Amino acid sequence: MSRVGVIVHERLGNWARQLRPRLPAQHARVRETRSWPDLETATRGLTAPVVVLDLDRFGSVGLAHLDRLIDRSGDALVLVIDPTGTPERAQIARELGATHVITGAAPPTDVAALIQRWVAIARDRIERGGWHRPIEADPRREPWAWLAEFGVDPAPGEPSVPRKTRSSARVHEPSPTTTPSSRPESAT
Repeated sequence: MSRVGVIVHERLGNWARQLRPRLPAQHARVRETRSWPDLETATRGLTAPVVVLDLDRFGSVGLAHLDRLIDRSGDALVLVIDPTGTPERAQIARELGATHVITGAAPPTDVAALIQRWVAIARDRIERGGWHRPIEADPRREPWAWLAEFGVDPAPGEPSVPRKTRSSARVHEPSPTTTPSSRPESAT
C-alpha cells in the first residue's frame, strides 16, 4: 500500500503539529512547507497529494501558491483554511481549484477527519493509477543531489562530494600485491 503525501503549507507549525498525531503514519506522511519552492519540491512526483494551505499569514501570496499548485498538480486535494473569514478570499480559492475551503475557526479534529477521508481517496487514486509519476530528472545534477532530497546518505565510506571533485582529486597508487613487473604493458 502506498503512503500518501500530506503537505501542510503554513508560516507557523500550528496545523502540522495538530495533524501529525491524528493521521495514521502507515497511510500518510506529513511534510511541512513554508514557501513556494518548498511546496513545489514536496509535491514533485506525487500522485494525488493532499495539501492543507493556511492563508492566515500568507494572505494573497497563499492564493498565488494555490494557483501555481493547481496548475502543476491538478489531481491534488487541497484544503484552504482562512481563519480571517474573508468571503472574497474563499470565493477566489474555490475558483482557483481548492477542493474545500474552511473560513473562520476550524476545529483540528474536524480538519483531521476530513484529511483522513482524503488520504483514503488519494490512496485509491494511487493504487488505481499504478506507480507515482516518476520524479523528473535534471541532467545537470549529480546523483548524490537526488539522493540527498530523499534523505539517503551516500554509500558507507563515500565522501558526500560530487563525483567530479572526487575523481579529479583521486590519486591512483599501485596496490601492495601489484609489482611493476606484473603490470600489463601499455601499447605505445
